[in-house]
Amino acid sequence: IYDRTISTFSKENRKKLKKAYKLQKAISKKSKDLKNDVYKTIESFKGDVLESAPYYVQVLDYLREITHALHFVVKPTFDHLNNNHKPFIQEQFNELNAISSKLIQFLNSIIDAVKKDEFENIDYIVNSQQNLIDFIDNSRKNQIKRIKNKEVGTKNSLLFLNILQETKNISLYSLNLFKSQRDFIQSQISDG
Repeated sequence: IYDRTISTFSKENRKKLKKAYKLQKAISKKSKDLKNDVYKTIESFKGDVLESAPYYVQVLDYLREITHALHFVVKPTFDHLNNNHKPFIQEQFNELNAISSKLIQFLNSIIDAVKKDEFENIDYIVNSQQNLIDFIDNSRKNQIKRIKNKEVGTKNSLLFLNILQETKNISLYSLNLFKSQRDFIQSQISDG
């Protein structure tokens, strides 16, 4: 959804961006439903749940936070395009495309580790996240230079800086979700 948002925004494709927004809303609803069903899910756990259940709740909390951050990327981007504000300049799109690639790489490494129950490779994941965050911080500095040089306007800057911050939030919550998932799995193994 994130990558689709950035790419359809760069093409100024309102229709596809609206589809990405609807998909984001559906995922947000699903994460909310999971959170609302936490009581029933914990009841269904076998064995001593005092060790593993808190990690499961944390996983759901971080999942909700990720969907919230994604919402604050997709919705303002759609609104910006829908309100016919000036699009980003090419430099901004280049930076966002690079950020999107780094985010996808980071998330795929997390997904791969979780699917394989391989949590030892956390250093690679942390380094991938740090690389992304460093790039985001550099993009923020570039945007400040663009503002100072009057290359971009207020609406443009607010949206760009917002996307950077929410992307950083997605990466932070994703790593925390990964760690909570690891702890959840390990606590289930130790519970027998």
